Amino acid sequence: MSTRLPAASDLPRPDPYRNPSRTARIGTVESLLPVCPYCGYQRQAGDPAPDWRCPQCERAYNKGAPGPVRSRRRPPGVRPAYFRSQRLLTIVALLAALLAGSGAWNKNRLEPPAKMLAELQRDPLQSPLHRDAFEFAFSGRRYRVAPVAAYELWGLVVSHNNPTGLRDIYHDASSVDTRDLCVVWGDNIQNGAYREASYESGSWTCYFRHDYGVPFRANQLSNNHLITDDPQVRKRLAQIEVGDQIHLQGMLVDYRPADDPRFWRRSSTSRDDTGNTACEVVFLQDLRILRAASPGWRMAYLAGLWILAMLLLLKTGLFAVDILRRRRY
Repeated sequence: MSTRLPAASDLPRPDPYRNPSRTARIGTVESLLPVCPYCGYQRQAGDPAPDWRCPQCERAYNKGAPGPVRSRRRPPGVRPAYFRSQRLLTIVALLAALLAGSGAWNKNRLEPPAKMLAELQRDPLQSPLHRDAFEFAFSGRRYRVAPVAAYELWGLVVSHNNPTGLRDIYHDASSVDTRDLCVVWGDNIQNGAYREASYESGSWTCYFRHDYGVPFRANQLSNNHLITDDPQVRKRLAQIEVGDQIHLQGMLVDYRPADDPRFWRRSSTSRDDTGNTACEVVFLQDLRILRAASPGWRMAYLAGLWILAMLLLLKTGLFAVDILRRRRY
């Protein structure tokens, strides 16, 4: 009995798009092992290669895997308009801080002698005064004043105390004497020596320092304790800053609280004395700013501070609105 062999056309043709090695057997361990994306080899349980590398082509599995598809939609919670607004406000705030800092640095710089008025080269005028003592009231308290001499001064303000600062614990808005003015005049103005010295005011004093050889005349500087019963003069006094050229007129006086006869603050009557009794105590009758120093820088300083305050409020408001909006959705 003869056996008929199958013809070649009767044999099943292999699928060229299917790799026999990729055939997974369901329910076996091999079906859970990775298939190489490069050569198509399915990893076997006994292959010695590391788990991350194909035993046949020795390539890493994850380098052949397609990358994640990036969505064009923004993830929830991203608020581009809010962040753009905050970024813009931050940039403007930095510019405002730079403006305020530049103004603070330059607003109190002493101008050169070419910008000093001719009146500042005069010596103070002092003349005898025969006037009885008098009293005036301020902030709920009465003060007794004993006039000593008539006094008039033209000068450049080089320093003053700060009644609103932490260092001055003796002065505030209720003090009868608030802002003490340290003033130079005369040859110190003419030869420019005032720019070669440094100045600092304490609660009741004015200190100056300069290098050896600077032609600075100490008797053409005075620290003036100023009191007045005129609200307008007091208001102008509070506006005076370092670098202002001023003219003041009044009386050198001794004064004390009317209810405390033991305490007298006495005025110097000489420009040549030194020490704790060298300050002039002036009862102001008139005070004028002849020329303000660096008005442009002062405006820049104030504008920078105002802009910073407004931006802080605006940024806080945007932050609060954004929180409320996120809670709503």
